[in-house]
Amino acid sequence: VSTQSTGNSCSRAMANNSQAEQVVIPRNFLLLDEYDHAIGKEGKSLIDEQHQGLINYGLDDSRDDVYLHYWSGIIIGPQGSQIGECMYSVDIFVPDNYPDVPPVIRFNGTKIAMNCVNRDTGEVDVSRIEDAKGNRFQWHPRGGSIAAVLQALRTNMHQSRVAKESAEIAGQSY
Repeated sequence: VSTQSTGNSCSRAMANNSQAEQVVIPRNFLLLDEYDHAIGKEGKSLIDEQHQGLINYGLDDSRDDVYLHYWSGIIIGPQGSQIGECMYSVDIFVPDNYPDVPPVIRFNGTKIAMNCVNRDTGEVDVSRIEDAKGNRFQWHPRGGSIAAVLQALRTNMHQSRVAKESAEIAGQSY
């Protein structure tokens, strides 16, 4: 038996002959929790130690957005590389069906040369983000976060070809 409600109410699904319940946490509750982590409330953070101080994100304060759609962030390139002194700004849009689907991320300002980034628009194809070994980032519905995508992007920046190709487009903007 399955029951579902709409809006900000929890959805509950009951297994056929089981008493186990699965509670789906509403999107805005998840985003409010992530916001607390993004601002470091009570010392919380979703950013791993290796990226601490090099990724910053939060709600876009320039918009009146009660649905928590619009966020912004900054990613500082890998230290010791040609892009290590660059601060990359990103616009983040969190769709209504988040966290079943990942946030939409778009670089703005300084261009970066990454296979997962559209060279004309700066929009990120989350399914094409790679780590240093070429393994693809996997979005985990109901388990992913904005922070996870931003960290995957910064990890992807560690590929030597990213620094090399980004140096070739230095000074260009989206």
